[in-house]
Order: sequence, then structure tokens, then C-alpha cells
Amino acid sequence: MPQLCFTDDHHQDSVWRHILRLLGPAPLHSVVSKEEVLSFVQSLNACREEIAGPSCMANHFQLYLNSPPRHPWNRSAAAVFADNYISYHKLMPSADLIDSLVEDCLKQIKTLKSAYSCSLHSGAEMESYKKKTRRDGQKVMVSIIIHNNSFGF
Repeated sequence: MPQLCFTDDHHQDSVWRHILRLLGPAPLHSVVSKEEVLSFVQSLNACREEIAGPSCMANHFQLYLNSPPRHPWNRSAAAVFADNYISYHKLMPSADLIDSLVEDCLKQIKTLKSAYSCSLHSGAEMESYKKKTRRDGQKVMVSIIIHNNSFGF
């Protein structure tokens, strides 16, 4: 079986194309409902492990884009993605490969979440939304700098 080369420039593109393949022709419409997410989260045990199975299946792949990319639903979907990616590309499974693919998927979910958020706003709302997002990001950076300076980092 071929092994994935992590220095390959085409790796992120391959991950992106595989996510889109799983989501189908309308990726921003393959969003899970709040009720489904609540049911899934309530099924997790105290250690946040899946008891009732994954959040979705490869043949019905859904993401929760109304939350942070690392929401438990999306983490579970990223694991489903990694398993499907490995079998689709006939790769030799390993813990490092699975962890890497899960991380790559979560990064791409962040991109999809941004596109989804943009699709919910009109032109004027979008400009206001971008300014707010930029301001919020700047506030976080300022607080990190202040925190680091106060502890002598």
C-alpha cells in the first residue's frame, strides 16, 4: 500500500477535494441541525468518547458549521473523514497518519465555516461582519501580547 508523503505540496489540496467529495455537490447545505448535534453531544460519555457511534458516516457526511471547528461533532466527523481518506487512497493506516488527517480536516472545516458564515450575510451585513471579526481578532492578539509581557515571555 502507498504511504502518504507529508511534504507533498498536493496534500492539502487532496484533503480539500476529499472533504468536498464527501459533502457532495452543495457542501454548505450539508450542515447538521442543532437538534442532531445536541443528541450526539448528550450521547458522549464523561470523557467525551463516542458511545453510540460517530456523528456521521462517510455516505452521509455532515459538519456543524454553527460552532467552533473543533466542536465534538466536527472532531467525530474528522475521524470519519480520516478513515475514509485512508481507505479511498489505499494507504497504510497508522496513528500518526490518522492524527495528521484529522488535524488537516479540522483546518479545512475552519475554511468551510468562514465560507458558510459569509453566505449567511448580505453585502452590507458582510462588511460589518468582517469588521467585527477583524476587531475581535485584534482584541485577542492584544490580550495575548499583554499577557505575555506581564509574565516576561
